[in-house]
This record gives sequence, structure tokens and C-alpha cells, in this order.
Amino acid sequence: MRDRAEIVVVGGGIMGLSTAYHLARNHGVSEVTVVERSYLCGGASGRNGGGVRAQWSSEANIRLMQESIRMCREFAGEMKINVWFRQGGYLFLVRTEAARRSLEESARVQNDCGLSTRLLTPP
Repeated sequence: MRDRAEIVVVGGGIMGLSTAYHLARNHGVSEVTVVERSYLCGGASGRNGGGVRAQWSSEANIRLMQESIRMCREFAGEMKINVWFRQGGYLFLVRTEAARRSLEESARVQNDCGLSTRLLTPP
């Protein structure tokens, strides 16, 4: 390992590797060193399925996740590997009137941001 680096990323899981990749690709950082005590993309990053969703309660978080989902959608083609990315949906259940009102407000913000969130009620 070199004794100097422009940037050191501690942790070689999916987030650390993504950070290093995007610093090099999008920001011209040529000396990124990733330090990992085990092996790259090991541990939970190398074995799990993950989920990304845009159903949040603030516009800023929704917009951030819309961009994250776009990146996830394009990742397989860019890296030329099948990551089995697929989109489904989420179901949130509430038990109280206060929680229902909160969920309704979140759904309104989500729809304003272009998501197709629907509220379901029991028959």
C-alpha cells in the first residue's frame, strides 16, 4: 500500500467502494485508497439483497432517493454485470389516526414529486 493518498476511504463494502468509484469517475480524484480489514465487498455488502425506496416524508429525501434509484437502474449496464435490480413496491400499515394522517401527508408529498403512491383502506 502506498504511504500517501489524496483520499482514503475506510471500509471496502458497497458504500465505501461506491464512494471511491464516484470520486474517481465524477470528480477526477486519481489517488483514492480503499482500506478494508477483510476483503472487498465482503460481509453484509457481498451477501445481501438490498432495497431502495423513494417513499419518504420530505421532498429532499424523495428527490435524493429518486436519483439513487436512477443510479441503481443504470449500474448493471455501466458495470456490465447482472445485479438483479428489480422494482416492486412497499406497503405501510398504520394502526392509529395520527399515523394515518402522517401517511396521508407523506403520500401527498410523494405524489407531488411524481411517485405513484396510493392509499388503500380495508373494505
